[in-house]
Amino acid sequence: MRALASCSYDGEIMLWDLRSGTCYRTLKPSSGPAYQASWSPDGDLIAAICGGAAGEDSLFFLDSQGQVIRSVAAARVSARVSWSPEGSFLALGCSSGAERVITVFSRSGMPLCNLGGRGGGEIVEWDRTARYVATGGSDGILAFYDAAAIREIRELFWEWAVGSGIFMLFFVSRFLTGFGLLEM
Repeated sequence: MRALASCSYDGEIMLWDLRSGTCYRTLKPSSGPAYQASWSPDGDLIAAICGGAAGEDSLFFLDSQGQVIRSVAAARVSARVSWSPEGSFLALGCSSGAERVITVFSRSGMPLCNLGGRGGGEIVEWDRTARYVATGGSDGILAFYDAAAIREIRELFWEWAVGSGIFMLFFVSRFLTGFGLLEM
């Protein structure tokens, strides 16, 4: 079945059958709003960012039936999750003032490492090799990380912060190639 997950501020995550256009399951993993849900590439898992009563976001790992496998508190404002292309890793982008924190999780929801620096983490994307992570935000800073070596490899300031930052992150592989970090 081809499915879509949608989120709402009432906290519901609705799973939709794209062929029939009907909602086949409604999930409510937390008492707060549901901000984002992202299917793993194989469709077996859903990563969801939901708010809590104390204003703290949590990341939920759900199986395809909607059962919570693991939840992880995120002390900062969570912005985006992104599965690696093969689905082995999940990156969670968070921002807190001028600090950016990217946490990389295993498929089972175990935190593996934190990447970070100054700037926003509103957008997070993997390259096609699942080694590099790029982040960007409304501050106009694009940062590229080597997730395997757990280090920042390049930071750029982009003049047209939000729109161009979002546009650029869809082309992560090309930028890494341009810096000589990835061969096409």
